[in-house]
Amino acid sequence: MTPISGKLSDLFGRKSILTVIILIYTIGAILGGFSKDIYFLLFARILQGVGISFFPIAYSIIKDIFPAKKMAIGQGIVTSMFASGAVLGILFGGLIIQNYSGNMTFYSLIPVSGILLILVARLTNKIDVENIENTAQVISNTIGSRTHSHNNLDKSIWKTITLFDVKGVILLVVSITSILLIFTSFHNGTIINNSSDKTKSDSIFNILSWPIILVIGVTSIFLFLVVERRNNVSPLIDLKLLAHRSILLSNILSISVGF
Repeated sequence: MTPISGKLSDLFGRKSILTVIILIYTIGAILGGFSKDIYFLLFARILQGVGISFFPIAYSIIKDIFPAKKMAIGQGIVTSMFASGAVLGILFGGLIIQNYSGNMTFYSLIPVSGILLILVARLTNKIDVENIENTAQVISNTIGSRTHSHNNLDKSIWKTITLFDVKGVILLVVSITSILLIFTSFHNGTIINNSSDKTKSDSIFNILSWPIILVIGVTSIFLFLVVERRNNVSPLIDLKLLAHRSILLSNILSISVGF
């Protein structure tokens, strides 16, 4: 969801998408507090995972409202908030679970989400105007001729929708999901296969073997790179920017730290 949320904010306005994303996160926190079984809890955590994707929007807002000379300071503050928040979340979350319950950790997030929504509403009043104007200019310079047959729709809205890279989104989701399923298949140093172990009867690996999932993942990654390279109008991810030496190095370090 991280690149998807960032792209949506480029097309439809940072404040609007940021508000929606935080609302989704808040709903996930509320549902997590009411969860009684693992499946409902996982659904709530998925919603929270969608909500966490607001970080690229936050970085984009800093780019829009901070002067160039102070942009590094703004980025540094947000980055440090992310790091310190992760540490404090583990500490306070552990204390809440020990003294109350796991459900209470979700309830404790609700007021924080409410404060975030208020801050977004009050401090980001001007960011969407310039952003939408820039997007409209890009649209008019790229695919303006495609909208003549859509008289029943507002042309600018239709142009914006057509800029969204649906193919890229689908391929990215399939590739990342496949890779994560492969990592999930490792258990105690060995990979789960189609064994007769009844404890794995509900596993996706009894439907699709891990080599098939691996092939699907590698193929979808390759197709994603091809689609993004050919999309010169509005790619989901700018591969040329991603290949920049500074950005590439920082991404490699981030992935290494993640592992």
